[in-house]
Amino acid sequence: MSVSNQPTLLLYLACIAVVTFIGWLTITLWPDQPEDRPYTISSDTQSSSTDSPEGDYDFYSLLASAEVVVRISNYTSTLKTAKLDKPTLLQIAAFRDVNQATQIQTRLQGVGLKSVQVVERQTRTGLWYLVRTSPISTYAELKQAIRLSEKLNLHPRTLQVN
Repeated sequence: MSVSNQPTLLLYLACIAVVTFIGWLTITLWPDQPEDRPYTISSDTQSSSTDSPEGDYDFYSLLASAEVVVRISNYTSTLKTAKLDKPTLLQIAAFRDVNQATQIQTRLQGVGLKSVQVVERQTRTGLWYLVRTSPISTYAELKQAIRLSEKLNLHPRTLQVN
């Protein structure tokens, strides 16, 4: 051990000793915990405990008047053939290169998603090729399209058609 580390080590050991001493003092001199003290019931407390609690408080009447009855209904799942409120399409991906977009379109069609198309869109940032489905009208078709695209680790965004 070098000479330059000895003061640091001594300071470290001194701090540990001080903290240990303070902890020992705290444990030794701390007053008894409430559960260690005996508990006595006075005669006043005993007589008031036999009285009705409603006499002193109007809480019980307020509680009864504020009661809310909740109607319980069983959950009903959406039918597989249920129609969507508005036709919805999925935007699955967006690329600057048309070759990447057609490659994703081919992969999606390969796993069974037949309604995929590549749409060319000009924005202020340039030309984009969007991989989208045609509009979907039922929950079952939407769920199936999402499942198939997520199978390829693509996470589509739903867009409602106006």
